[in-house]
Parts: sequence; C-alpha cells; structure tokens
Amino acid sequence: MKLLYIAPVAPSPRLDGLAAVIDAAKAPGTTVDIVTMPEWAPPHVEYHSYEAVVLPHMLHHVYAGRETYDGFVMGCFYDLGLEEALELSSGRPVVAPCQATTTIACTLGHRFSILVGRDKWVPKMQANVDRYGHRHHMASIRPLDLRVTEFQTRPDTHERMLEVARECMDEDGAEVLILGCTAEYGFNKHLESELGIPVLDPVATSIVYAEFLARQRRNLGWRRSRRGGSEAPPDAEVASLGLFKGLPPTGASRRVESRDREKVPA
Repeated sequence: MKLLYIAPVAPSPRLDGLAAVIDAAKAPGTTVDIVTMPEWAPPHVEYHSYEAVVLPHMLHHVYAGRETYDGFVMGCFYDLGLEEALELSSGRPVVAPCQATTTIACTLGHRFSILVGRDKWVPKMQANVDRYGHRHHMASIRPLDLRVTEFQTRPDTHERMLEVARECMDEDGAEVLILGCTAEYGFNKHLESELGIPVLDPVATSIVYAEFLARQRRNLGWRRSRRGGSEAPPDAEVASLGLFKGLPPTGASRRVESRDREKVPA
C-alpha cells in the first residue's frame, strides 16, 4: 500500500519528527511519501488566509497522484481541503486529522477533549466536529496558548499539555484526549502514561485511518459516493480546463519505506 501525506507548510526541521511518527504508526507493507509546500509557503496555517494560499497546491498533489497512491492525508487538523480533495482523488480515500481522530476517539471512550494551540482555532475545529456528527461525544476544546511553531521548541510544552489535560478530565469529564494539531506529535505516549487514558496523536490516527479505508476499497470495493453533494467534476472537464498542469510544487519530501517490524504482543 502507498499513501501520500501532504503537509500544507514550508519545509522545516519538524519533518524528521513527523516521519518518525508515521513510521511507528503505519502497518508493515505500507509506504508513505511525505511532501511539503515550497519555501515560499507559510510555516503554519493558523490563519484561514494562509489556508487559501496553499490549498490549490495541495489539491494539485492529490490530482497528480490519483493513479499512483492508494490514499491521501491532508496534514492539518483544520482538515484543510478534505471535501475538495475527495472530488479529485478518483475514488481513492482522502483522510484529514480531525475527522480521523475524532472518529477513532468515539470508539475509545464516551467523551473526548481536544487540546488546541489557541482560541483562534476553536471555531473552525468546533464546526468540523459538528459536521462529522461527533458533537455529543466532545467534552471540550481547550487551548494551550501555544502557536504551531512553539509546540516542538518551548521547553514547557509537556507541562502545559499535562495541566490542561487534567482540567479536561477533572472538569469536563473527558475519557479520551486528542492532540489538536499535527505539530503536537510525540507527546501522546508520555501523557498517556501519566494520565492513564488514551491520548491520540492526529498524525498517527490519520495514517491508520487512511490504511483502513484504502484496504476496504481494495478488498470490498468501498469508495466515496458520487451522488448528490459527493458528485465529482468530470475528469474530461478538469483535463480540458488545464487546472493542474505539470508537476505540483513541492518543497521537501521524505519517503517512509515499507518494512517489516516486530509485532507488538497482544
């Protein structure tokens, strides 16, 4: 199986940590290609105007890879471009972190809380949770007062997460915690050991969910509906308009190779 993970930001040192999380999450036999936007792209997409700048290039990657990859991950917890990408993926599954992580969280407990960076993020993430039908499972969304670029650089990130996580549990009744940004990778295992409840990394859950959907497409023929609101533009029309000519713009890329790992005991 081959997946494409599209990071909607300029290249950064975070790529190494992202690749490590993907390597640990993916199944043996799966290869994941990671691509970033070019150097001119913003270092984060906390602002909707920044989303608009990178979205066409993310869609270009999906369109260009529709015959190469078994599935795609749109790598931002805002779920940037999810519906648009599904129209262009030729039936291949497209997964986004908020959708994937909240779906899985609903199977691990009655109520989940999301740890986000700032208040700015809350309205869109709340709207996405509502759209996915998971509002009644959500205990809270709590900000950490951290920006995307600070998660991996601030020395107090773990302590701040631990403090807010305990508030989610004690005051909001959360049974599962979600790290509400793909830049929050790497903190979930330590938080789980200290808190005693599941803590979901959205990078890992996106890969697992994309593998699941791609496997069902291959084995059972399940794919995105093309009826009603799920209708896709005609392939011939997209090609005739020349909307995605040439190769998609890419900054950095990394391949997380398919390889066998020791199975974790049940």
